[in-house]
Amino acid sequence: MGDGLLRSPEEVLVMVVDDTPMNLHLIEAMAKLIGCRTILMNSGEEAVLYFQNAFNTTCSSEQNERLPDVVLMDVRMPSLDGFATTEMILDIYPEMHIIGLTADSTPKTRERSTTCGMKSLEFKPITRSVLNSLCEAAAARKMNIQSVVSSDVKGDKKQQKGPE
Repeated sequence: MGDGLLRSPEEVLVMVVDDTPMNLHLIEAMAKLIGCRTILMNSGEEAVLYFQNAFNTTCSSEQNERLPDVVLMDVRMPSLDGFATTEMILDIYPEMHIIGLTADSTPKTRERSTTCGMKSLEFKPITRSVLNSLCEAAAARKMNIQSVVSSDVKGDKKQQKGPE
């Protein structure tokens, strides 16, 4: 959508994982401009802990509200890099959409992003239009999932009623 505003009835929750505070706040500001909420994580360890805690929640509706719709992951961080963090998050929640962020366009980095399970690799600095596209895709996935769940619930109700 060319004007940079998310046109979805569903609010998108974006997790940003980056060890550079300026990068976190830049993406947060852009996300707010296009209508997304953010969760900011300063390290890979912090992001993994967030997902572990989300899955310790007993109520699945609470769990779904706490899970981001998309994760933007810096690939180069000290201690636990974005590749290892992605693998650990996907071990917890295999359906999570994780997008790598990097300034490194080497084939090795591209290959590693694919093998660790990232859905794509975007180059820094991320632009508002790229962020908007990622958020629109997340909103579309979210709406599709909700419509499938809604259809399943309606189907369950019909099965419970039995023949009329």
